Amino acid sequence: MTNITHALVADGDPLVGSTDWNAAHAGVVAAITETKLDDLTAADDNTDLNATTGHHGLLPKLGGGTSNYLRADGSWAAPGGTGSVATDAIWDAAGDLVQGTGADAAAKLSAGTAGQFLMSGGAAAANLWASREIDYAQKTSNTSITATTAGSADTIITGNAVAYDGATIVLIEFVAAFVTPPAGQDITIGIFESTTEVGRVCYLTAAGFSNVHGAYRLTPTAATHTYLVKAWVASGTGTVGAGAGGAAATPAFMRITRAK
Repeated sequence: MTNITHALVADGDPLVGSTDWNAAHAGVVAAITETKLDDLTAADDNTDLNATTGHHGLLPKLGGGTSNYLRADGSWAAPGGTGSVATDAIWDAAGDLVQGTGADAAAKLSAGTAGQFLMSGGAAAANLWASREIDYAQKTSNTSITATTAGSADTIITGNAVAYDGATIVLIEFVAAFVTPPAGQDITIGIFESTTEVGRVCYLTAAGFSNVHGAYRLTPTAATHTYLVKAWVASGTGTVGAGAGGAAATPAFMRITRAK
């Protein structure tokens, strides 16, 4: 506009931009106001008219290449990451997973051990790997039962000390190769913690049973518990059978698994 103005203004001419000047130079005004953007003279290599956070303006000079993008601060930058989840550096071993750990937050869950399953930690916690079987203990020889009350019951199997979280529901199972009550009497088998009876799994009143299986479902409190299998009779002597395995007789065992 400066060069055009100097070329068209002479002494005594009306003020540039005034009604009289516009009328006298209508063709020039039309040419200027109707000029297409791509008909303008090439711009200088400077940033005078670039857009800023304070006002509109022109696009910064292109950086070249095919992978960069224009950031909000007006600079060209390469996108972060590799662009391929298959080669992301977060993976360290086969079986690794990525999971949410909170609002807009995530982290790697390392692979568990063979046989574990992925268990939800609930809405307020991350998922975790867990084993279906929590405890297992067995006996390979017969147990004679002579105790006559639950309070003095004879121990068949003692489990291991296990820490529970107070929320996990478990199933405690007992299996015996055979159970023989005293003649004409009954035999009762229960799950105990120390001397406290938790629940009864078998009550037998006949001459003998093979492949006995009983179970009890409960939610242990948040603490370390050791569960036992015990039995007592009305009178006389009963037998809970167990063997070394194979064709002779299966071991008697107690197994604790997650029910939920």
